[in-house]
Amino acid sequence: MENDTVKHFKPLVDLETGLHWEKKRKCWYITDHDKFFFSLPHYQIRQAAREMGERAFKERLKQIKMSEYDAEVYMAFYNNIKREVQSTRVVLDSLQAKGMS
Repeated sequence: MENDTVKHFKPLVDLETGLHWEKKRKCWYITDHDKFFFSLPHYQIRQAAREMGERAFKERLKQIKMSEYDAEVYMAFYNNIKREVQSTRVVLDSLQAKGMS
């Protein structure tokens, strides 16, 4: 049963520890989600994040009808001209800000 005075206070999270601080009751608690998250080794978290990123990347490639090979070739060409593209964008943005385009 929850105390009525606590209902109106939302927990504040300590960003360094991930612990929640309840203002009114002056107590620390860790949610079940946080307990599970903090119990996982860091390599499992990184591996899960990497797998999610790969799935999202493959899904995006499927949406734009591009193969993984095409994406590699595109990135190889893009990396060769990345600086020039960025410089061109800066010039165009400055011209647009001045009203010259």
